[in-house]
Amino acid sequence: MKYERDLSSGRSIAENNFHLTENPLYRGIPQLELLEKGIKTERLEMVSVEDVVLEGCIVDEEHIDNLARLMEGPRGQISPVTLRARDIGNGKIHYDIIDGFHRIPALLKIGRPLVEAVVVYGCPDEEMYDLRVVAANSVKSVQFARVASWMKASFAQTEWAKKGLTLSQILALAVSDSSGTRLKLSPQEVERAKEWARVKSKAWNRPIATLWETARAVEAGAPDLVANVRVGGGGPHSRKGELSPARYRAIVFPLQGEYDLQRKVAKMVIYHNLDAEEASALAHRVARVADLPELLNKILDNPFVYGGGKPDGRRQLKRDQSLQLTKDQRLAFRLILNHHLDLGKAAEQMGISQPQFFSLFVEAVKKVLKNRGK
Repeated sequence: MKYERDLSSGRSIAENNFHLTENPLYRGIPQLELLEKGIKTERLEMVSVEDVVLEGCIVDEEHIDNLARLMEGPRGQISPVTLRARDIGNGKIHYDIIDGFHRIPALLKIGRPLVEAVVVYGCPDEEMYDLRVVAANSVKSVQFARVASWMKASFAQTEWAKKGLTLSQILALAVSDSSGTRLKLSPQEVERAKEWARVKSKAWNRPIATLWETARAVEAGAPDLVANVRVGGGGPHSRKGELSPARYRAIVFPLQGEYDLQRKVAKMVIYHNLDAEEASALAHRVARVADLPELLNKILDNPFVYGGGKPDGRRQLKRDQSLQLTKDQRLAFRLILNHHLDLGKAAEQMGISQPQFFSLFVEAVKKVLKNRGK
């Protein structure tokens, strides 16, 4: 059941940087009639929580718990959510969340049957996703995952997505002001694509270059990793157990398309609480030995097996220590693994660092190969 609140004429409703204006001409018209006629308007209503679609929501559970405690207080729900009304047939309406992905679960948690909502009518899918991107600033922790998901969903409605092009390719046209010949687009199509990028940049309130970088990162990574990215306090360091945007990018770019390896590296990065620089070093190492299962497993079991250390004693991975494997070095590693030689113990016994030991070992292998060829 829905309840409509009586509002003064032409009330302006502002929610998270986008503005919706209620038209008093449509007040009192049944919801289904508004949808059937395709009327574009917004109204403040009381909506049954059970009619709100929650599937696919990216949320911060801790934030939901905090909201639930607040909403159980004497003030209840202070600000309305924003919903898109959608006719699903048989005289029924479902509501897609535009803003309020945490407030709805919080109300369900405390058993409240109704939610106060600004209900948007005559809103197609692409517009809904655009409004979601704008509203994504409300909860910082899930901002990256939400924006990534909704940017892709908005782009999926376009002519270029239907041609098999990606969001980053279209945004790149506007960033570099290129001709689009590589994408086999006509000059007219290129101009439409650039204009689309400019319109979305304005609608989403983000520079085109920033959108392009985000799209590249999203397309490079496993979808489940994207959904699990959480924004912390900023910088290259993050809280333990958290996959930050910086860590995510550091992992996925060296391992583009290698979803299984991305997941394994992410698990190690989170477990050892590596920063973005260390995560990048580990991802590059894994990428270089992906075709050597024994060595790959050894590195994934212990990311520091060929690493160094920080001045404070904490183990560290650095890019300049990343494994640059030549043909001879690969053979050296196979010899190490086949003879069960523990690089760390051997180096310790000789009183030298692991990287130095490895270099000496490779030189020895080269000499053996050279003498064998004589």
